Amino acid sequence: MNLSQLISAVYTETNRPDLVSETQQAVLESTLYVHTIDFWRKDVCEALVVFDQPLNYLQVLDISSLPLFRKISYIRKTNPIATQMQQTGGQLPYTYAYPPNQFDFLTGVDVGDVLDEYGYERQDIYYEAGDQLNIKSSTQLQYATVGYYAFPNLDASGVNFFSWIARDYPYAIVYKATSAIFGKIGEDKAYAMYMRPPNMRTGDEGGEFHKQMAILRMNSIVGKGW
Repeated sequence: MNLSQLISAVYTETNRPDLVSETQQAVLESTLYVHTIDFWRKDVCEALVVFDQPLNYLQVLDISSLPLFRKISYIRKTNPIATQMQQTGGQLPYTYAYPPNQFDFLTGVDVGDVLDEYGYERQDIYYEAGDQLNIKSSTQLQYATVGYYAFPNLDASGVNFFSWIARDYPYAIVYKATSAIFGKIGEDKAYAMYMRPPNMRTGDEGGEFHKQMAILRMNSIVGKGW
């Protein structure tokens, strides 16, 4: 569903088409909520980063340059020349054929863990400091593939609004937004119908929102096999 379709679906559930601005806000908030409640594999975007100083071992990336950035998933050293030659079956020049650690994944650490047990700076790591991503490589680093979790595009005009959850599992958003409207107008019983928590001991799957989230998690959670 697009933004207008989500809003229309919430009107159907609440029977309150008079709550125009409240419903739009509830839909946008609910879209953000269902995306950020977990780490979904379809939220991962990938970007090739080319650093200006190709001979440096220490590189800094402004994470605000990554559209809709939420959190780093992985960083991998990249050698596009070697990759292209391998894919086409061409002969690599010696300097590209056997460079060490050219495709290594880097390890994310907290800023307090940049030193090893001997007090030396660890290599092939990255850490966040404010809006900067600091990368320390054991080799000269010009290219890196950055995988990151992205926020949905919450364009309130609807023109650029995008959420794969809204597209594939729209009722997780619709039912969360519906519960928000019922909560605001004091309809406690209606709110509970959507937001009643599951009870594993009794087999109660919970309210409508939790049922939709169970389906979403079953099909979209990050884990083995994808």
